[in-house]
Amino acid sequence: MTPPDRIRFLPSLLAAAFLSLAGCAPTRETTEPAPPSAYVVARDGGFSYRVPRGWFDASADSQARGHAALLVRNDYGATIAVDEVLLDDAAHSELRRNGLVPVARLLVSLSSWDGDAILTVAPHAITLAGREACRYTLASGNGEDAIEVTLLESGGRLYTVRVLVSGTVEGRKISLRAAQKEFLETARW
Repeated sequence: MTPPDRIRFLPSLLAAAFLSLAGCAPTRETTEPAPPSAYVVARDGGFSYRVPRGWFDASADSQARGHAALLVRNDYGATIAVDEVLLDDAAHSELRRNGLVPVARLLVSLSSWDGDAILTVAPHAITLAGREACRYTLASGNGEDAIEVTLLESGGRLYTVRVLVSGTVEGRKISLRAAQKEFLETARW
């Protein structure tokens, strides 16, 4: 090939190279996010909630008897259980006077995980979607399971939202926190 022939061939070579590289470039797929699930009314009628993506609602199952709501992650490695805390008059007075933290401390002392629970994060006040709440964390003695408890009041009722995750993989705990946040922030208390 003579130099003038090479020059005429260069634009075609550059165009072919560009088209070949463009074909290897990552493409942007536009996928619509999954629409949120419809609201479900809790078994006790005290609130309504949405089931987070990657979870299913087991509240109607006979094993869920006693829970206002019970959600299970699709891999069965985590649960979200919502329960009403029944208080006597003295506990209601304590709640009105001093807030949720003293009641949460009482619940921690009453918690048992076959006597093998360790308090890893003490009860502390938080704000959840503009409302006062309280949170604490427990772990099993071997550290493989963790439970994060959020305590909140709604319509004169006191609820615990217990998120249990099995295993110690940090990635699972991060996705669990996201599901917990989604559940708590979208629930209609």
